[in-house]
Amino acid sequence: MRIAILSRGQKLYSTRRLREACKERGHDVLVLNPMRFGIDVERGNPDLYYRGKRLRDYDAVIPRIGASITFFGTAVIRQFEQMGVFSLNPSHSISVSRDKLRSIQVLSRHHIGFPQTVFAKDKENVLSALERLGTPSVIKLLEGTQGVGVILAETQKIAEAIMETLQQAAGQNVLLQEFIKESRGQDVRALVVGEEVVAFIVPHPGHTVAAEALDRLCLENIARFKRPKDYRFVEALAKNNYGKILKTELRALFEAEKAG
Repeated sequence: MRIAILSRGQKLYSTRRLREACKERGHDVLVLNPMRFGIDVERGNPDLYYRGKRLRDYDAVIPRIGASITFFGTAVIRQFEQMGVFSLNPSHSISVSRDKLRSIQVLSRHHIGFPQTVFAKDKENVLSALERLGTPSVIKLLEGTQGVGVILAETQKIAEAIMETLQQAAGQNVLLQEFIKESRGQDVRALVVGEEVVAFIVPHPGHTVAAEALDRLCLENIARFKRPKDYRFVEALAKNNYGKILKTELRALFEAEKAG
């Protein structure tokens, strides 16, 4: 197959691994910068140009579209889709994932649990929402990524001041969300490694838990095919400066332990 990886960072770990995996399987693969495309829109004859030259035929594309280029990046993917090229991540899915409100509306429609969330613009509805959610509460920018634009408001007065600043002074769209105290500031992540779901668990200090007990819990609450195939207990989850979990490090740890 002839595959294009749409990425602005050829040296990024994720891009390099995707390219290596394609080559290992005998595919012809190139990394193309999505911002270097020109989109020709014509009745019944969609086309793409790359760096001023008409693009050759591709069988599939693997999008690695950063949040800062979502609008143009998804337009490029849509053009590939109109040309009959398979996209690993459809343009619609990427657009939905970049909009927090739209994402949770989709989750709600499919009865998938998430913290109680309110989107309101006027002060009256903001105050009403804070009374329903209680404090502390979480305030999120609608289009923030990697933990940027997420604020924990300890009291209602602080929450009101933050909302007023972000909405009126900065003109930002903001979500109010229930604070899940049981999380104690920890994220829950399920990683797919070699088509296996691997769960990394950070036990609370002084507590222990057996993998068998976790497996029984998962069996009682989620479909069998979604259950983790492996459980790994770690002292902490590696994070970047924004508090985002470094999934590549967890993946590397798992692969090293499996190989050793």
